[in-house]
Amino acid sequence: MTDVAEGGTAARRAALRELADKWQIHQTTIRLCHGLDQVDEEIVAATFHPEAEATVTARDEEIVLRGAARVTSALLARAPADPGAFVAHRSFNPRIELQGDRAVCETYRTAFVGLLDPVTGRGRAQHTFGRCTDLFERRAGIWRILRHHVEELWVHRPVDGGSWPRRAESRRDRSDPSYHLFDEVETAGADSPGADSPGADSPGAGDPDRDRDDGAEETALRDAVDGWLVYETVVRYCRGVDRFDEDLLAAVFHPDSTTAKVWSAAEPDVVILDGADIAAITIAKAREAYTDTFTLHSVTTPLIEIRGDFASSQNWSGASRGLTRCLDLFERRDGRWRVRRRRVLGGWSQPGPAGGRRIDAADSRQDRSDPSYRFLAWPSRPAVAETAGESDADLVADKWQVFETVVRTWHSIDRGEERLLASAFHPDASLTTRTCADGPVDVHGTEVAAALLRHLGQGVTLHLAMNPWIEVRGDRAACETHLTVLVVPRQLDDTAVVHQSLGRCLDLFERRDGSWRILRRQIIPGWYEPHPVLHRPN
Repeated sequence: MTDVAEGGTAARRAALRELADKWQIHQTTIRLCHGLDQVDEEIVAATFHPEAEATVTARDEEIVLRGAARVTSALLARAPADPGAFVAHRSFNPRIELQGDRAVCETYRTAFVGLLDPVTGRGRAQHTFGRCTDLFERRAGIWRILRHHVEELWVHRPVDGGSWPRRAESRRDRSDPSYHLFDEVETAGADSPGADSPGADSPGAGDPDRDRDDGAEETALRDAVDGWLVYETVVRYCRGVDRFDEDLLAAVFHPDSTTAKVWSAAEPDVVILDGADIAAITIAKAREAYTDTFTLHSVTTPLIEIRGDFASSQNWSGASRGLTRCLDLFERRDGRWRVRRRRVLGGWSQPGPAGGRRIDAADSRQDRSDPSYRFLAWPSRPAVAETAGESDADLVADKWQVFETVVRTWHSIDRGEERLLASAFHPDASLTTRTCADGPVDVHGTEVAAALLRHLGQGVTLHLAMNPWIEVRGDRAACETHLTVLVVPRQLDDTAVVHQSLGRCLDLFERRDGSWRILRRQIIPGWYEPHPVLHRPN
């Protein structure tokens, strides 16, 4: 991909610059989470400007810190000191507003901590939910945090009895496998990115201090476009498993790739799968494990680094009852990113609470009859032609804007901002869903925003969007996202619970007057379960 930002209208160039800036900001927030997980002072400090300030509101107190060194020390001190703890900081729903060389980024954050009893081996976990608002400033082409505000919303503790099989595979220091994803290609001589490889000198998300030159803007845009395409490939894997779609899954891997993983606690041995067979074997195993059950494989907090025609990706991957880390080495061949090496590390396995129930049996299918396939095919109807000369950069810029619009709807509901919510929908939009309390919902036009707030905006809420799978053709687009809805009553007592629902959101988009808005939304609730609340600030 050469000269991706050249040519086109001023609006196009502005959209591509915006994509590059927002991707770098997005990756910086994720890098901070990774640094906290690994207790890596260098990574955490590099996300802040030297004079940065941080405010942490938690458990009815507010802590104010000044200076990157103090901020770093305090944030790391809040993470469990036990090197054997299972720790997962995750970031959701980036909402970024650019203002010249400054930007405001709001994200939802969760911190999951699991500890094993040294005698019994029985696990106990705690899950913290909150919001994070960061003021970024760009200096010498690098976006770093100037003001950092964390607001803890609530804490709940999952039921006891969690486990951490294969805990020895992970480390909370630089010996962890996540620091060595490029070792294979860096020591392979001719197979590693060399001087003749396009973009070989382009450090990725893991190198925030790279030197900037006249091509810095072009490099940042390449990183953003390639980063999204890599992330999209990871999402493709999840969708392939959930829908038993062997063709979709096969497109994730190079034929000579290898994957190291464990199927389940009942089959605890690590298996090595090659790229030629992985799709068929994985789908066969998925059918055994998930047929006629609710399952969503969701990836969060994807930290992606681009080095020429190689890329690394690490993310937290969660299914119904577990949380694991997936480490991927990608290689671009013939212009397409696919997995060259995959390793799935042993993760935390968590039993579910009493009272969980499936609610999507009538609306979901584990094959191509699932309604998502009809939604995703909508942009490709014969009446819609490809935009002439559209590049990967243009396509990714459109997809980012579509995803931003989806995220804006959930932030608006959680904030109770009906006007902002309405701005995400066309005047002739429609909404279809079902709720546990009110049954089917089918509304149109100006009633959509009010209906969403009425049915989804009760109590203190967080709506977490994951796995954006987006198809764009001309001025039409379709988007599937995974959705976790968490609701806490405004008034707490000893019986208060977090109401957690998992499902999917299907959106049809149309671009009118240069703006992507939702024309039709279908929400498919999938699973409900309650969790007791330990604490919520006043």
